[in-house]
Amino acid sequence: HKITDRGALVSAGINPRAVAELLNDVYADQLYNHHYLHADPHPGNLLVQPGADGPRLVLLDHGLTLALEPELVAPLGRMVRAISEGDLDAMAAALRETGLPIEEGADLDALLGLVGVLLGGEEHLDGDEEDAAGSVDLGKLGRSFGSGIGDIPPKLLLVGRAIGLLDGITRQLDPDLDAMQIVARHAREGEEGS
Repeated sequence: HKITDRGALVSAGINPRAVAELLNDVYADQLYNHHYLHADPHPGNLLVQPGADGPRLVLLDHGLTLALEPELVAPLGRMVRAISEGDLDAMAAALRETGLPIEEGADLDALLGLVGVLLGGEEHLDGDEEDAAGSVDLGKLGRSFGSGIGDIPPKLLLVGRAIGLLDGITRQLDPDLDAMQIVARHAREGEEGS
């Protein structure tokens, strides 16, 4: 069943909340414990099957699967922890560690806007960041948030896009699920296992 077809899931005896939890578990485990990511988790690439122990997630189209360096994964874990604790200075420091050039004292609203785009929760592109072929100019995108933010590393943007897609699917399946709690648990486990 297509992951976002709640009616088909329920008809098959599959709990949408269990699917949302599994989805976040699988992706957080990939990122923080295995350092790779199926970076194209749109609903057409995610199927759900009933299983004896609960739902089974089927990932399709692995053409955009990324190997992620520990130097990117570790600060992403610190960023998740900082977001969950509301520590904006630690969030900015973690983003700097991912390779995103953020000046000390960068505009807080700009930084939060950038995190919103990276996590997929907000749209920011106004057309100026795209070239003639429709590709996003990462430098223009980063600078569009203010002079204190530079070019966005491509892998960071792909991870952010994947997280945004996952967030959208999670909200469709169970808008009350605290996915950040699941992701933070995996980030801690990944940090402890390093």
